[in-house]
Amino acid sequence: MRRRAGELVTGLLLSAIGFFTSGCQTPNVKPFHDATVTMHSAVRQAYNITWSRLDSYEAIDKSGAKITRSSTNHPAIRFTNGWTTWLLVMESMVSYSESLANVVNSGESSKANAKAISDQLTKLVETTPWSVYGEAAKSIFQEVHGLAVSVAQYHSLAKAIGKADKPVQRAAAAIIKDMESLEMMLTPLLDDQTLGIVTKYNNHRAYQNEVLFHRTEFEKQALLQRKQTDQPRLKLLAASASTNAPEIDKLTKDLENAERAQKIVDEALAECDALLARVADTQAAFQAEVKDVKETRTAALELVRSTREAIRLWAAAHNDLQAAIAGNRQPNVSLLVSSALEIRETIRKIKDHE
Repeated sequence: MRRRAGELVTGLLLSAIGFFTSGCQTPNVKPFHDATVTMHSAVRQAYNITWSRLDSYEAIDKSGAKITRSSTNHPAIRFTNGWTTWLLVMESMVSYSESLANVVNSGESSKANAKAISDQLTKLVETTPWSVYGEAAKSIFQEVHGLAVSVAQYHSLAKAIGKADKPVQRAAAAIIKDMESLEMMLTPLLDDQTLGIVTKYNNHRAYQNEVLFHRTEFEKQALLQRKQTDQPRLKLLAASASTNAPEIDKLTKDLENAERAQKIVDEALAECDALLARVADTQAAFQAEVKDVKETRTAALELVRSTREAIRLWAAAHNDLQAAIAGNRQPNVSLLVSSALEIRETIRKIKDHE
C-alpha cells in the first residue's frame, strides 16, 4: 500500500506547474486539491459500504426487540445523520481547495482571487458542525466565520492562505470532535446489537449449554470408564496365560460389567451429539449473526477513526501550504494521500470478507 501511495503522490507532484501572483513565483497548490478530492472520494466510498452493512441486518435493542428502520435510534439512521454532515463539509473542502488551485489559471485580479478563496472558505465554515461545542457553538461560529470573511482583504495568495489557515484548523478541529462524538454514540449502539442477538437466542443458548455441560461430564466418565475397562482386560490376559480358571471367570465377569458401563457412557455421548446436531442450524445462524454485527462494528468504527485521521492530515497539509509558499516548494500531501489509501484498503478488506 505504501508503494501505491508513493506512486499517487509522485503523480500529484508531477502535475504541479508554476504560476505567479504579485510578481512572485509561488508553488502550485493543485496537488493539495487533488489530494483533497482523493480523500473525499475515499470517505464517500467508506460511507456507502458502512451504511449498507448497518442497513442490511435486522437491528435490535438490548432486549432483543426489533428497532424499526424508521426509528431515529436505528444504527443506519444514526450513522447517516452524522456522516451526511461530514460529506457536506468535505464537499466544501473540495470546493475550497479548488478555489486555491484555480489561482493558477486565473486571469482575474488578485482581489478577485482573494474573494473567491474567502467565499469558499466561508462555505466550509458554514457547513462545519459547530453544535458539537454546545452552548459556545454560536460564538465560536461567529468568530471563525468572521475570520473566513476577512480573508478577502488579503490580495496576496501567501497572505490569504496564511489568514485562511486559522479558520481551516478550527473547522477541522470541530469536525474531528464531532466524529469522536459519533464514535462514542456508535460504540454502545453496536454493542447493543450484539447483546440483542444474544438475548434473541437465549433459549437456544441455554439448551445448548446444558447439553454441552452434560457431554463434558460424560466425556470425563468415558475416560475413567476406559481405564476401568482396560484394567480387567489386562488382568484377564495375564490370568489366561497362567490358566487360572477361577481367576479367569471372575475377570471375565468384571470385564463384561466394565464394557456394559462403557457402552452406557458411549451411548450417552452419542445421544448428546445427536441433540447438538438437531440445533446445529440454529447455532450456525446465531454465530453468523454475531460475526456479522462484530464485523460491522469493527468496520464502522475503523472507518470513522480513519476518516478522523484524514481530516487531521488535511488540516496539516493546509498548514504546510504557508511554508511551501515561503520556501517556494511543492506542498507536502503524501501523508494525506496515504490516509485516503488506507481508508480504501480498509474498504477492500471489508469487501473481501463479504
